[in-house]
Amino acid sequence: MQVVNDIVKTAAPYLRVDTLTNPFCEKVITAGVNAYDVAREYISTSPLGSVQVPTTLIGAYNQTISTAGNFIENNIYVKDVAKNVATSLKSIPTSSPNEFCKWATGHTTAASDNLQYLIKKPQVLLGVSPTAFFTKTHTDLMLTHKPTLTSSVEFDWLHLLHLITVYAIVIGVIFKVLNLIHSGLGVVLGKSTTKGSKSSAPLYLFGIETFDRSEMKPEWGITAESWYQKHIDCFHQSEENAQFVKRVYQNSGLATDEFTHLAPEITSSSPQQTISSSREESFMYIENLLSKIFTRYNIKPTDVDVLVINCSLFNPTPSHCSMAINHFKMRNDVISYAIHGMGCSASAIAINACRDALLCHPKKNPIGIVISFENLTMNFYYGKERGMLVPNALFRLGAAAMLFGREPTMLVPRGPTLNATYKLDHLVRTHLGSSDEAYRCIWQEEDKDGAKGVRLSKDVPKIAGKALTINVTKLAHLILPYHELIRFGIKMAICKLTGQKPGAPNFLTAVDHVCIHAGGRGVIDAIEKDFNFPEHITKPSREILYYYGNQSSASIWYIFKHIHPTVTRGQKVWQMTFGSGFKANSLVWKRL
Repeated sequence: MQVVNDIVKTAAPYLRVDTLTNPFCEKVITAGVNAYDVAREYISTSPLGSVQVPTTLIGAYNQTISTAGNFIENNIYVKDVAKNVATSLKSIPTSSPNEFCKWATGHTTAASDNLQYLIKKPQVLLGVSPTAFFTKTHTDLMLTHKPTLTSSVEFDWLHLLHLITVYAIVIGVIFKVLNLIHSGLGVVLGKSTTKGSKSSAPLYLFGIETFDRSEMKPEWGITAESWYQKHIDCFHQSEENAQFVKRVYQNSGLATDEFTHLAPEITSSSPQQTISSSREESFMYIENLLSKIFTRYNIKPTDVDVLVINCSLFNPTPSHCSMAINHFKMRNDVISYAIHGMGCSASAIAINACRDALLCHPKKNPIGIVISFENLTMNFYYGKERGMLVPNALFRLGAAAMLFGREPTMLVPRGPTLNATYKLDHLVRTHLGSSDEAYRCIWQEEDKDGAKGVRLSKDVPKIAGKALTINVTKLAHLILPYHELIRFGIKMAICKLTGQKPGAPNFLTAVDHVCIHAGGRGVIDAIEKDFNFPEHITKPSREILYYYGNQSSASIWYIFKHIHPTVTRGQKVWQMTFGSGFKANSLVWKRL
């Protein structure tokens, strides 16, 4: 019959043999065939008359013989197998076809006990005819409704104890190996595996506000061609220098035919580099961003407990924090930090300061705000040296503000309770300032004519790579799953023997989205290649660079806000920043 052939075909793969010529396996399959025959014979003589065997029962026999064949051959886990088989048999529904299924269900316990005996002592198949064995079992079931061989089944306590002992030893060894890998891989990779206590300090993100393109006036916009012309007309650059800025602009990844935006003073017909005009630029960001946060989240300025503002190249007195506190009339006990000179990675440092301040704050549910921006007016370079003209082609207007708390919910006196959208899982900072080469690779100074600007060393890519390597090595220990650490550890060992470079671990086993500081197309290209990121991972960073340019410390928040609609609950976002000093910082956020 076809159904018999199907049973044999289904059972065969579980027997783990190349052919079915093995005598023992033949007996197991023959037993399954006879089991079916016995059931069919009973049905033909039952009061129900001649009916078809339910497909569910055939499936149960199918699974029974498959499981029995598999585990009889291996002769292990016999107790668990018997239990599984019994469960399988008892799963036959009683709704079809009527009385027969009820009868089958009522006898599954006896059938499973007999099968348990068969698995316990498979040699019974070697001494008797399979047909005789199953026929006797069937006859006994029909006559007594009791298992015929249950009394022969003995519970082997010694065997059970032996299995438990073996399992305990194996599990212990596995955990020991994992712990050794967890701590020892740090030595292989040249990193410390000690977690700082502050890495687990709670910080929750409630919202992000940015200074958007819609708020940037058309007269602030430039294209590659207009920027080239302005360097000649307004900045009195030579044709060669203007062409140099244009080439850097065109190769940087910024939009060349669409507008990117600069500070109002720089794009004016007669730019003035004064403290007053620089203050106006800073105030424009601070007033815009804080007003949006206060309006959107029903927060008053007097509700703010911690305020941190970072701006690298403009450090006025009074500070930017004082500017905000004065304009919005905040409380006199607000904790404020103005962070300067920390470069494009300053936002991570500002968040670190905000987290520490919130953690120590006596208020039950304190509110913190971080504002990140760069002031371009005071530090735009009007000189002639090409090494200092590069920032003119890359840096653009931008600012971001973030609302933080130390609890997942924020109690707002005049509005509904706010729920956090992200939790900071990890913050890892790396500083190579002890190296003279790293310390001076991005250097603010006057040129020989007294024009103030920032000089970029040719060693910046090399130093950035070194800082990022140290930073992500520490981060890898914190976020990568064990299987990836093991895989990469083995890969490192092989590469060390063969003299090859191991590359980077697969960080996409731990994070789902990456915000790469939009420092330039070359920066994103290098990280995409070194980390083997697919295009869709680096696409958000490229898009922000294209439409906004290098916005210094604020760029990672424009990227974060851009990808936020695609981040689902439980996913993780990695922000990767680096800047002068030389510093590399990483933040990993989890979507709530």
